[in-house]
Amino acid sequence: MSKPLSKIVRWVLVAFAVGLLSCLIIGNRKGRRMSQCVITFPDSLECIYDGIALTRHLDVAAPPAYKLVMVVDSLQCSYCKIGRLQRYKDLFEESLEEGQFDLVVILSPKRGEAESLREFLLAHDFSLPIYLDSGNTFLGMNRCIPSDVDYHSFLLDASGHAVFIGDPLKGNRSYKKFERLIWQD
Repeated sequence: MSKPLSKIVRWVLVAFAVGLLSCLIIGNRKGRRMSQCVITFPDSLECIYDGIALTRHLDVAAPPAYKLVMVVDSLQCSYCKIGRLQRYKDLFEESLEEGQFDLVVILSPKRGEAESLREFLLAHDFSLPIYLDSGNTFLGMNRCIPSDVDYHSFLLDASGHAVFIGDPLKGNRSYKKFERLIWQD
C-alpha cells in the first residue's frame, strides 16, 4: 500500500473509532440520566386486553415489584409494532405465572389514528394488555426518556427508576441480564 493511501486508511480508522466511542458515551449518558429520574404514569389510561376495554390506573409502586414498560410513540408505526408484539406473548405469560413483573405496553397513536387503532385492538382480541395514550401524555410527563426508540423499553423498580434499559428479547445477553434482575430478590 502506498504511503498516502495508508495514511488515509489510518485517519479513516481513527475517525471511525472516535465516532463509535462518542456514540457509546452519549448512549451511556442518556441511559444514566434516564435511570436517575423517577418514571410516572398518567392518572388513567384505557387498557385493551382480549377484546375488552377498561380504564386503569397504573401505579409504579403496586405489586409486582417490577414493570417492564414498552412505549410505542406517535413517530412509530403503531400497526407494525402491534404485529411484532406477538413475540412478547411468552414473556407476558411468564409474568402472569411468576408474578415478578407486569408487562406494560403503551401505544401513543398518530393524530387521528386513535379510534381506528382502538377498534382494531378490540376486534382482534389481542392477547397482551395494551394501554392507549392518545394524548402522548406518558412521554410528556417523563421528559427524561430519550426520543431514541432504543430507550423505549425498560424495566422499572417499585420506586419508578429504570434498572434495565433495552428490549429483553433483543438477544440472549439482554434476556439473561433482564432475568438476573427479575430474580435477584
